Amino acid sequence: MRAIAYLLYEPGVAPDAPSSQAAQEGQVSNFCRQQEHSLNALFTDPAGGQDTTLAGLDGMFRYLREQVGEFLVLVNDPLHLGGTPQAAVDTLLRVADFGSRVVCTADGSPDPLLGLLNSFTTSSPGTERRQRIIQGMQARALRGEVLGRLPYGYGVGKDARLEEVPQEVQVVR
Repeated sequence: MRAIAYLLYEPGVAPDAPSSQAAQEGQVSNFCRQQEHSLNALFTDPAGGQDTTLAGLDGMFRYLREQVGEFLVLVNDPLHLGGTPQAAVDTLLRVADFGSRVVCTADGSPDPLLGLLNSFTTSSPGTERRQRIIQGMQARALRGEVLGRLPYGYGVGKDARLEEVPQEVQVVR
C-alpha cells in the first residue's frame, strides 16, 4: 500500500536517540519494509521551539489533498499529530476525511486511538496513585476478599470474606 510518514523529532539530540530524526526515519523505513508498504513521502517537523506552526503537518495535508486515492499515514507516536490528545484526535479525523488512515509504527500498538487512550491513563496527574489502588484491589480480589458494596444478606466475616447475616438471609431466600 502507498504510505506517507509524519515525524516530529527532537532537534539537537544524538542521531541514535529514539527521538532523533534519523532514528524515526529508520523506524518508518523498517516498518514499510516489514509490512511491504511503499513510502511515497516523508514530512517532518522539529519538536519544541518558538515556532508553533507545523509546516510538515500542513505539507502532509496539502499532499493528501492533491493526490488521488488512499494512503497509509505512518507516525511513530500518535501524540505527534497534535500538541494535546484532543488535537491529535482532530488530526486523525482530518486524515480520515481524505480517505486515508493513520497507523503507528511503534511495536505492538498500531492503533493510534488506542495509543492516545493509553497516554491518558499513563500520563495524567495521579497515575501512580491510581495504579497502586488498582493493584491493591486486584490483590484483594485474588485472595477472595470483599471489595466494594456488599450484597444484601451478607456481611464481612473472618479473613475479610463474605458471610451470611442470619436476619437478612431469611429475606433473600
